[in-house]
Amino acid sequence: MYTPCWFRSLAAILVVPFLAFAIAGCGESGDPAQEDNSTAVTLSDSSSLASVIETDDRFTTLQTALDSSGLDSTLASAGPYTLFAPTNAAFDRLPEGTVPDLLDRENRDRLRMILTHHVVQQKLMSEDVSGMAFVNTMEGSSVPVSADDGTLRVGSATVLDADIVTGNGVIHVIDSVLRPPVMDNDSTEP
Repeated sequence: MYTPCWFRSLAAILVVPFLAFAIAGCGESGDPAQEDNSTAVTLSDSSSLASVIETDDRFTTLQTALDSSGLDSTLASAGPYTLFAPTNAAFDRLPEGTVPDLLDRENRDRLRMILTHHVVQQKLMSEDVSGMAFVNTMEGSSVPVSADDGTLRVGSATVLDADIVTGNGVIHVIDSVLRPPVMDNDSTEP
């Protein structure tokens, strides 16, 4: 049987893309559970430490301090970081006038030192921290840690809420503001 060459060319033009599409589809199971979910992320995976702090009402004072010090952009970067995040109540326990004083532009370096004393430059879950004697902070000093009867302590602070996982690290909520050792001879708070 004779087939005109224009017919064979037309068939090749129509059949080749169809076969390529069919072959590409052979690897898919059709089952959504079997599909690659590399682009599907949860809120905690897509949020940075900075964005979680910004949206949680427990941390409005911390958010203001992070903005004032410029550390908010650091906590929005890739990380990984561990943030021991003092609550508003923790800042409220400081002597009267301490927070406004720290937020004063003239005290930016001091504020940054205090805040970086709450950050570790690695992701440490509470299970990791509870097995350590101390953690090294971004500020450059270490903070002692302990775990007794299910209570995790970091320096003088108690962890109230642990393991808030974000896309660039983890947050552990603490009940007091940590004081860097370099400030131990300083009579002002914190």
